[in-house]
Order: sequence, then C-alpha cells, then structure tokens
Amino acid sequence: MTVRKLPGASHSADVLVYLGKDHIYKVDGQALKKSSWMYDRLPKHGSSSCSPFIKDENHSPPIESERVEGIIAFFELPTGAKSLEAVSRQRFLSLLPNTPVVKLEEPDEADVKMEDTEECLTSLALRYRESTSPTTPQPRAILTPIVYAYKLLLLLMHGTDLRLVEDHTQPFEDTIIAVDKLIRLCCKLYDCAYLLRPSVANYLHQYRKELFLAIKDDPPKFAVLATYLRDDSILTEAYVHLVGAYNENHWPWKTPKQKLNKHFLERVKLKAEKLATDCVLISLRLFQNSIHVEDGGGDASATRVSIQSAKDSWTAISLFRDWLAAALDNAADDASEKGAVFRTLRKGGDEYMPIWQVYKNMQELGVGFDHEELGNDVKILKDFAKETVRELCGNNLMLDVEGNGIRYLTCAEVGPEDMPWYGLDGEMVDDD
Repeated sequence: MTVRKLPGASHSADVLVYLGKDHIYKVDGQALKKSSWMYDRLPKHGSSSCSPFIKDENHSPPIESERVEGIIAFFELPTGAKSLEAVSRQRFLSLLPNTPVVKLEEPDEADVKMEDTEECLTSLALRYRESTSPTTPQPRAILTPIVYAYKLLLLLMHGTDLRLVEDHTQPFEDTIIAVDKLIRLCCKLYDCAYLLRPSVANYLHQYRKELFLAIKDDPPKFAVLATYLRDDSILTEAYVHLVGAYNENHWPWKTPKQKLNKHFLERVKLKAEKLATDCVLISLRLFQNSIHVEDGGGDASATRVSIQSAKDSWTAISLFRDWLAAALDNAADDASEKGAVFRTLRKGGDEYMPIWQVYKNMQELGVGFDHEELGNDVKILKDFAKETVRELCGNNLMLDVEGNGIRYLTCAEVGPEDMPWYGLDGEMVDDD
C-alpha cells in the first residue's frame, strides 16, 4: 500500500507519523503531543533520501512507500503497546547518530528493570546531544512561512504559548506571512478557526510598534486579518486609517477594496462622510473667525471690528481668511492635504502666517499698524483656530501621527457596534 502525502507535506515541517495496525498513516494529535519533546532533535534527512521505516522482527514488515517530503520517520504501533511515548523512545534510540563514548554511572542491576534501563539510556543520550555543543557555530535553519505556520498550528492545538515557536523572535514580515497561512489552514483546511482566538492576536501584539506601522501601510489587509482573529484593537486601528484617508475615487492601499466585506466598507464610508461633514462645519466656523472689541459706552457687549472701526485688525482678519481659503483650495479632495491644513491650524504659532510675513503684507497694502497690537490680533485669531480644530485633530491611533508621517485626520470614533463579530445585544456571535 502506498503511503499518501500529508496536506502540504512538500512544504511542511518534519513530523512523526505513527502507523496503526491497519497500516494507514495517521498524524495523531496525542502522538504529536507526546513526541514534541524530541520534535527538533530528530536527525534531518536530505531531500534526496527517503523517509526511513523501522523494521522489527516481532511485527509485520514495513509497507511499500513513496518518498514523502516533510515526514522524518514512520513508526509502526505494535499491538498492545502501552503508550505511544514508550514506542517513540524505543524507535528513536536507533536513529541517534554515533556519538563519542560517555562514561556513565552504572545503576545497580538488582534494582533496575530492563525497560527502565532502556529508557535511562535513551534519556542520557538525549541529554548528551542537548548539552554537547560543536566547536563551530551551526547555521540556524531557515524557518519558511509554511513551516512557521504549521509550528504555530501545533502550538495552538496543544494550547501552548506561541512565543515558543522559536528560541528567538522572528522578523515581523515573516510572522505576518505565516499568520496569513495559519488563518487559511485553520479556516479552510482544518475547520478550526476558534483556535486562532485570542492566542494569535496576543502573539502579534508582542511586536507592538511594528504591528501598528504595518497596519498604517496597509489597513485593509489587517482589517481582514482582525476579522478572523476577532481582535478589537487591530480592527480599530485599521478603521481609523481607512476613514481618515477615505476617497471615493481613489484607493491608496495595496490590498484591493474587493477583499473587504461590503458591510464593513459601508460603515467606513458612513464614518468618512461624517468626518467630511465635520470638516465643512469646522471650516465654516474658521471663516467666521474675527476680532471683537468692547463698546466705549460701558456696555459689556463687544462688536466685530470693521474696516471703518479698526482697519489694521480688519486687514489681519482678511489675511487669515485668505490663507485658509488658499490652503483648503489647494488641498481639494486629498484627505492627507486637507488633514495637514487642520493639523497646521492646531499647532498654531509660526507654523503658518508668521508675524514677520503679516508685517510685510500690511506694509505692501499700505495699512498703518502698531506692531504690538497687530501681534496680539494675530494671536487671537490663531488661538481661536487652534481651539476650534482641537477635536478634529484628535488622534485615536496607537501611533504618533507626526512622528510617523500621518497627515490625514485620525479622529474617527470606533466602538463595539462597529465590530462585525458582536451581535445587537453586544454578545459575540458564533462563526458562520
């Protein structure tokens, strides 16, 4: 009988395969669990070699085989074997490479059974291989994405911390590729999507800034990923980017819009429309920005300055409105440019309309002014604008917008009602 290939075996990690008495291979979860202590200690065979079969005179001969990449050894499970662990130790002992002779303390034969002696020798041989380091450092084996994904899958199945996948942190780019493959394995091949939550999201969050920078570069990709993982934090971050940079006629991201759920896109569009409306209302308030002076008749009320009452102050207001109109006109429908205008207003100071430029413009217009009073007028205008755009320039990202070159607005509010995995009652819904 020909041994069938494992799904994805040509790209998978080396695994143990136990043969039952029916001689059809099986990758048993319990068997893998009990053999995981020696998973990385099995001798590696080259691509040209066949997977070894272990012969045993007390059992039926090995079945006919074809080379199966990714499988390191086959073990025939004897009838009546007490445990897979004992069988794996017996079979594994013969696969150990030749090692120098090590002097061992010989136990008292009267107190040791034959089975204990064999297990003792196996354990000592393993400990020797672990403790003996070669004179020259060995190159670290390359962890390909599919191998990385399968290792994560095995750890998930055994409820083990995913950080144990390797003895060092993997590059974030490799991790994302592996997680993408892991999601496909769990959701499409093995139908075990529930295993992903919350372990995989927690594993990704160990990268912190690298994760959030990757979301910034391609939020649609992470919106899809977060939906599988049901992670509020990742989806919220993606939401804010998508809303802030939304443009009906332009899709600036690597991941196509078609990859996103249409209901999710509708929510993004609604939030983007609300943000656009807020921008219009804020712009209207900014154009109404003015300077008021108290009446000289002792009335507590103040009146708006006019060209007749205070030509210098009125001219300063006109310069502010002219700058704002030009900035918004240049931004047009570019979300990043428009966001940059409001962020500039939020900074205030000499970020725009520096006082020396105002003095120069006043002189060119032939308007007389007092330097101190004009400086106070410009400060009043900028302080009003700074406070007016405060909420619009709020940041709901985990990243610092200025330090990471984010210009579009990041003030979109995202709540549990925006998460597709919560029902109307706020409870998490089951998988379809």
